[in-house]
Amino acid sequence: MKVHSNEAEIYILGCMLIDKECSERSIELKEDYFYTNNNRSLFTKIKALAEKNINVDIVELSKHYETLELDAIKQIAAATITTSAFEHYLKVLKDYDYRRNLLKASQNIQNFANDMDLDIDELIVNAEKQILECDNQTNTDVTDASTLVLSAINKVEERHKNGGKMPGLQSGFWDWDKLTLGLQKKKLIIIGGRPAMGKTSIAVKIIQSTSKKYKTLFFSMEMDKESIADRICSGMSRVQLYNIKTGQMNDEDWLKYSKASETLSESKLFIDDTPNLHYTDILTRARRVKKKYGLDVIVIDHLTEMKSKHKEKRIAVEENARGCKLIAKELDVPVILLAQLSRTNTTRSDYRPILSDLRETGAIEEVADIISFIHRKGYYNEDADQFDAELITRKNRDGATGTIKLTWYPQLACYGNKER
Repeated sequence: MKVHSNEAEIYILGCMLIDKECSERSIELKEDYFYTNNNRSLFTKIKALAEKNINVDIVELSKHYETLELDAIKQIAAATITTSAFEHYLKVLKDYDYRRNLLKASQNIQNFANDMDLDIDELIVNAEKQILECDNQTNTDVTDASTLVLSAINKVEERHKNGGKMPGLQSGFWDWDKLTLGLQKKKLIIIGGRPAMGKTSIAVKIIQSTSKKYKTLFFSMEMDKESIADRICSGMSRVQLYNIKTGQMNDEDWLKYSKASETLSESKLFIDDTPNLHYTDILTRARRVKKKYGLDVIVIDHLTEMKSKHKEKRIAVEENARGCKLIAKELDVPVILLAQLSRTNTTRSDYRPILSDLRETGAIEEVADIISFIHRKGYYNEDADQFDAELITRKNRDGATGTIKLTWYPQLACYGNKER
């Protein structure tokens, strides 16, 4: 199989020898784009001069590299009449480089498959990583300031035409949306809480809201899909979750439950309750959903339930947190990731969570765009109002932080907006 084009490599090198703009483009290109040793060697020298802001031509090359075969370089330059096809042949080089990377990845995958010490799950994760690395190597384009500004202006104009509506999807929590501007594309949103604080209930409220209009993918690694459906129907119908679980419903309850079930069946919700997924598993499954149905938002419950080959918890959490940010960027969707809090908040007089309460906090703080915590005084104090709750935003990369009030409905196992 042909894995390179010598003609394309020669043409690109020729353009760099006769045109200043083309030679300056060498700075953003990889040596691996050039397959043959001679072509790669010449490119490396051209790039070295360009990085030092030295004009690239035969004279300068001969001055800096005495061992160069000047006749061969002169032939390359002489054979290049025009640079008009530079972009076309540059794409040819990139495509061949991608194909070579895929061939290398396939060989590595074959080696993994032949390694009988690897279990199937680990084999799949390693295979996914090989393909993912190929994709990452192709995403090296840079954007100049003028293009970036034009894109920003177009987005602002579009928002203005929409009447100044928030840019993100509505989460179902009105005041939180005002604070964060909604669930925005490419953003990683962390929602943390202590065990049994109701993190899943927050997630259920969000997917209940977004799936009315938007294709929503929920990864539930802790709770099965039937239980999720029960919670959604309980929240929508206001029928107690216990009654739904036991079937102890009167005629009015049945009517409410039936309407809620019908609404859920017509929603744009997809649920995957496979346990212990690695972020590459989530990415693969989300890609399939996006390709087949389209995709607008991903919710993951939760970070510490995600699988990793790393035994050290800190490294495992860091890997999956960064992976979830990668998913948000690649699939161009908001990713809401639930996370467990450590017990350190219980050592303070004010139990309200802070950023350092996040388990393995360093990496999560770094990659997240928004970090919010669910908090209830009644969780710690039986004498406190059991219905009062707060959603505390401690980090908001593009906006303000603050606290919004919610209401906790324990018999429905759901959160709602505070009545005004």
